[in-house]
Amino acid sequence: MEIPEFLAYLLNNEEYHKWQQTNPSFYLANVLGMSENPEEWQIGFYSTEKGKMVMFRIFSGNIQNTLEQDVLKSPIPITMLHKDEIIVSLTEALQKAKDLLPEFKISQDERYLWVVQQGEQHAVFNISFFTVNLRVAAFAIDAQSGEILKKGVEILGQLR
Repeated sequence: MEIPEFLAYLLNNEEYHKWQQTNPSFYLANVLGMSENPEEWQIGFYSTEKGKMVMFRIFSGNIQNTLEQDVLKSPIPITMLHKDEIIVSLTEALQKAKDLLPEFKISQDERYLWVVQQGEQHAVFNISFFTVNLRVAAFAIDAQSGEILKKGVEILGQLR
């Protein structure tokens, strides 16, 4: 399943509608998943007013949501994810990132985490591959054009 289908599944769910009616200040902020469980997705909603995040977890046809959670404070605001800006499929974005891994001598078999969130211009896929020797290959891919915005490798202990 791709992002539009997962979002539609959640946004058309009765439990989500009940939650949204009592939490109107929350807006779509991100969608994320991991390679270990490709059929489990998390969809995040953020309230600027409250400074809190609620995650909806979709797995095996079920939907669960978390309680309101504090988020790490950052000078970069959490902005609304415009789902209509997600034109590139998750499959395509992951393949673009995997195609770049040999450049960094990293195997395509490594575990990865992906997040779609609003960037400065458009929605952006942020895809990170984690190696056994604590290296992280990170890629930012424009969700409208598929353009590689950023690529690089860091050692986990050196990330700031």
